[in-house]
Amino acid sequence: MRKTALFFSMLCLYSLAMRAQTSGIGDVNFTPNYLLQIHRNAASGVVFQLTNTTTGLASTDGFQMNLNGTAVELNNRENDDMRFFTNNAERMTVEANGNVGIGIAAPLQRLHVVGNVQFTQALMPGGNAGITGQVLESQGAGVAPVWGSAAKNNVSSVLASDINIQSAVWVNYPTSSMTFTALSNQAWVMFSASGFAYTNSMAYVQFRIWNVTTGTSIGGTSTKMQSYDDATGTVTPWSSRMLKPLTGLTIGNTYTIKVQYRVGGIKGTYSAVVNPVASPDEHHLTLTVIR
Repeated sequence: MRKTALFFSMLCLYSLAMRAQTSGIGDVNFTPNYLLQIHRNAASGVVFQLTNTTTGLASTDGFQMNLNGTAVELNNRENDDMRFFTNNAERMTVEANGNVGIGIAAPLQRLHVVGNVQFTQALMPGGNAGITGQVLESQGAGVAPVWGSAAKNNVSSVLASDINIQSAVWVNYPTSSMTFTALSNQAWVMFSASGFAYTNSMAYVQFRIWNVTTGTSIGGTSTKMQSYDDATGTVTPWSSRMLKPLTGLTIGNTYTIKVQYRVGGIKGTYSAVVNPVASPDEHHLTLTVIR
């Protein structure tokens, strides 16, 4: 009996719709604008619900549609997927855990795409679009990639004048200052030097790389110049080298670093020289930033 009554009710509604070409469902009287229009006399609230014997019949079951103010909400109240089809084929899936798959029914990541992806504007990991010529560099699993140089390039400064190191306090090395632009969040600083110690002493020569931008030391070297002779004195060759990462850089920002030096010891006269002009085959001082 109920099925018969429902059938005649639906038949009447269908006949009315066919005659008027529009049908309106709502909690107030209104004139529908289209073949079917549902109007709720409130700013929000569920206006459509689909349920079955699996979901149950409660207000928190099944699939619901809502117009919340001007925002459209589609809500699968069940712990399962939402699937979108065209041409009878599944095109996109939103899993219950929030993973979205395009071209794949079981996405493994927050966004999983099977097929080509085209960008017509910037790709911005961490909100950063990078600068011209950079490429994305992986930072490992679970970490956003960063922009880096497509071809890692170096910036170098080479000492071009002879100098005698005699100061016991840190002194700036002439012509050793270098300014570079960060192409990634990290760069490597490489330093090397060689020279003689005109010494009748037990001494050392020290170098450090000073970050002028931050006012901090990146690192340095300490090299022994020990050669003691009461009668004649000696000449001691020495060499120093260092390679350390410079981290925490901001891509696109400029940084200035420079070499500083000093000498010290426990006995004698402390003096070290670097003579790239007078002795180019034996003496040098080079500062390099590997970006």
